[in-house]
Amino acid sequence: MDASSRWTRRRFLHTAALAAASMPLAGPSASAAESPPPAQGKIRVGCLSWCFHDLSPAVDPEPAIDVIGGLGFDGLEMIVTARRDLKDFWTDERIDRLRKKLGAPMLNIVSPWARELTGPTAYLPRYFEVDSPKPGEKFHIDIAPGFDWDRVWAAYVDTTRACLERAKAHGLKFSIEQHTHCLIPDAASFRGLWDAIRDPDLGYNMDAGWTMLQREYPPVAIHKVRRQLMNLHMRDIDGPMRRFVLAGEGVMDFKAVVDTLKTVGFTGFASLEQDRYPGDMKETCRTYLRMMREYIG
Repeated sequence: MDASSRWTRRRFLHTAALAAASMPLAGPSASAAESPPPAQGKIRVGCLSWCFHDLSPAVDPEPAIDVIGGLGFDGLEMIVTARRDLKDFWTDERIDRLRKKLGAPMLNIVSPWARELTGPTAYLPRYFEVDSPKPGEKFHIDIAPGFDWDRVWAAYVDTTRACLERAKAHGLKFSIEQHTHCLIPDAASFRGLWDAIRDPDLGYNMDAGWTMLQREYPPVAIHKVRRQLMNLHMRDIDGPMRRFVLAGEGVMDFKAVVDTLKTVGFTGFASLEQDRYPGDMKETCRTYLRMMREYIG
């Protein structure tokens, strides 16, 4: 990893404006809300735009924005899926149009994994089990010769600090999300990163599903980062804790998560990130909204 960045200031502004976490819905997109927004000071309920679109380059999120607003969510997140989209798809005109509806308080990225690590899947975090292993097959990740964890970690701290400063220059906060095998795989490792940087504008975006997949109990993880928690991605998960099933159909204790968020005084967004499963995505969102509104009170 290199602490220097090749992004231009304009490219970073595009990313900050469009991939930021939990932007409050306003205007036409929220006019058909099915439930009232939460009172000030309460946890807010969001939805990720890619619940309603794929992650292909140049995917248009505007239809998803209208659906999410119409369902009654308090806010949403959008995503940049390809580097070229920052120049070719997210034009000034498109950004200006969406800014009339949305305002982004933070930019979120998933922590990367060390370049020296490679596995059988292109997206290494998705490699967390061997399904029906062949005789003699082992769970294995290639580690390049000369791998030096201390060097990699130091470069990651420097890179994160530089990204944070760019975000702050545009009036944004900067959050890091954990995934398996990444440099930040859990709440404790994020605390190590934060302790190295110690800036209140650096926060943790906890993905509850990935937290459970790695056998960390989300309420305990929340306590670990209670002062740094900026945002949550919410998923359900099956009993073996391997598949992110439809919200309400798995073993995720959403109530315990909400109760813990109340305990630590969290008033940000807890946003649904639903993997594609057979079924009606709108109905899944309604189920999630009903649960969250009940638990939040």
